[in-house]
Amino acid sequence: MTLKSLRYLLIWVSFPACLLAQEQDLFNFSNSLEYAHFLDQKGNHRLAILEWERINLMRPGVDSLQFSLIRSYRLSRNWEQGERRFYDLFPGEARFQCSEEISREMALILFMQSDFNSLGRFLESHQVLNQDYVQPIQVSLALRNDDLEGAQKLYQDFNLQDARLSALMDKHAHLGYKSKGLALAMSTVVPGLGKAYVGNWKDGLISLIFIGGSAFASYRGFKQQGIGSAYGWIFGTVSTGFYLGNLFGTAKAVNKYNTGVFNHYRADVENYIYHRL
Repeated sequence: MTLKSLRYLLIWVSFPACLLAQEQDLFNFSNSLEYAHFLDQKGNHRLAILEWERINLMRPGVDSLQFSLIRSYRLSRNWEQGERRFYDLFPGEARFQCSEEISREMALILFMQSDFNSLGRFLESHQVLNQDYVQPIQVSLALRNDDLEGAQKLYQDFNLQDARLSALMDKHAHLGYKSKGLALAMSTVVPGLGKAYVGNWKDGLISLIFIGGSAFASYRGFKQQGIGSAYGWIFGTVSTGFYLGNLFGTAKAVNKYNTGVFNHYRADVENYIYHRL
């Protein structure tokens, strides 16, 4: 075999080995780390999760790598899986002792799931998070639960100075709830007026027309035919049903109005919590 032929043979034999070596090199720690960051930067967080999981197997127990994994779960909107993965990484009391960065990611995951009870317990039990971070959120969680008195007490106990949080407490005290008793009294005197009181003018007018019309028809029947008037009794019964329904509808309208007012306020509180997290 000539020297030239031997050279070609060596090249042909070594070529697959070189490819294999390069392929193996693609999956080393530094290349995997670079690729995971690239996927996150491009917004492909679902694929990034797979990379971060593999990287965390290569280097278990590294805070920065665990943070990136939990963060990718959050950004991919896999919140339930991210929560379970957090508990896998930090079982038992370890979940209250992990780094501040990781803990904030977990708090955001709980927030995105609207699991505010778990969020409150998590922040209250945590041993690493800065109190300047935790305390305003605890106050706002009390406001979200419609507990103004509790929020004010926490605000004073923590000696907080937060203009936006203070404004939220003032707003809670002046939410402008409608009085159910007043609305019922108004609808008792003038059917439909209680509904108009909470802004349901159309429903109030319909109630007034139906009750007034059926009551007048009943009165007319009794006037023309006396107490034995079937016409009068039928329309009297209908009018009574409309009247009682008017009272029930008024109470329901007040509840709906007040719920809407508080839900709008709650959205403001949740917006505050999100930006604090």
